[in-house]
Amino acid sequence: MICLNIILEISPDPSVFLQTLASSDGTDYDTPCTNTMLGEQAFSVGGPSYWNSLPESVRAASDLPSFKKNLKTYYFNLCFNYLLFCLVSL
Repeated sequence: MICLNIILEISPDPSVFLQTLASSDGTDYDTPCTNTMLGEQAFSVGGPSYWNSLPESVRAASDLPSFKKNLKTYYFNLCFNYLLFCLVSL
């Protein structure tokens, strides 16, 4: 939610949470380089990594309600497709 709020300019200071934008369209974030496993688990690394892994259809939401709807749909489809695959492979 923080990443979406920053894109929608709801958060007062985005530099507190994320690094600079990597793409010109404003939906991808740079992920800081780390040398340790502990560093990879930090929010400043995990947040942008997770955000970048979401499909563009979810990240391109124009407001919070549509973002939540798109995110739920995305996860439902992932789960449903996995369950369908498991049933077919029986």
